Amino acid sequence: MGGKLIGYINRQGDLVIRPTENIWHALLFRQGLASVRTEHGRGFIDTAGAWAIDPIYEICGSFKRALCPVVGEDYLAYIRTDGSEVWRGKYVDNPYFTFGPF
Repeated sequence: MGGKLIGYINRQGDLVIRPTENIWHALLFRQGLASVRTEHGRGFIDTAGAWAIDPIYEICGSFKRALCPVVGEDYLAYIRTDGSEVWRGKYVDNPYFTFGPF
């Protein structure tokens, strides 16, 4: 995707996840997981860079209080840090929709 490399460093400035072109967009770690976007979709990696939750979503928020809002092809769900769903409902694209306090 244009030669951009994305990786992670820790608070001490040490490289902990090597830069790669496989990650197109990345968020900060929250509760040990970071939302990342790849060519396959969005999912979550752990602090070692391994997939904790496969990239099967179209939109992912960040974890807060052990829950995270995600959007699939036609649904909105809240998932736990292990990827299990707490709640799922029909998702209708709405320009006024927000993930709220998450």
